[in-house]
Amino acid sequence: MKLSKRFWDKVDKSGDCWLWTASDDGKRGYGKISVGNKMHYAHRLAYEAHVGPIPKGLCVLHKCDTPKCVNPDHLFLGTIADNNRDRDQKGRHVPQIGKDHWRADLCETDIYLIKEIDAPQQTIADWFGISQAHVSRIKNSQAWRHLETI
Repeated sequence: MKLSKRFWDKVDKSGDCWLWTASDDGKRGYGKISVGNKMHYAHRLAYEAHVGPIPKGLCVLHKCDTPKCVNPDHLFLGTIADNNRDRDQKGRHVPQIGKDHWRADLCETDIYLIKEIDAPQQTIADWFGISQAHVSRIKNSQAWRHLETI
C-alpha cells in the first residue's frame, strides 16, 4: 500500500517522531484519517505502507509512546497484552478511579450524600439515577473505596 500525498501533507517530519497534524480520536490523541468512507488510525496506515500487513488481532504499538507519531521506525506489532505490559513497564498506567473513571455517573459529593441519606436504597437510587445495587455497594464501601468512610 502506498500512502498518498494527502496523508503525508498531514505529517510533520521535522523531529525524530513524525507527528500527525490533522484530526485525532480525541482523548487518546491517535491520528485518524478517512479513506474510502472509513476512518483509519494514521499510525496503522503508516505501518502497513512501510512494513506490511497487520495480522488480525495485533495492535501497532509505539516505541516512542507518542500517539500522534507515524514514523514506521517507531512502530511495532504486539498483542493487547504486549501493549498493556509495555504501558505498565514504562509507568504510563494511571488507574481511573472515582469521577475520572470512564463509567462514573457520580462525583465525590454525591457519594458523601448517598452515605449520609437515611432513606430506602431504591429511593436513593431513583434520586441519583443509579441502581439500588450500586447504592448498596457505596453504603457498604465496596464502591468508591478510595474515599474516606463517613
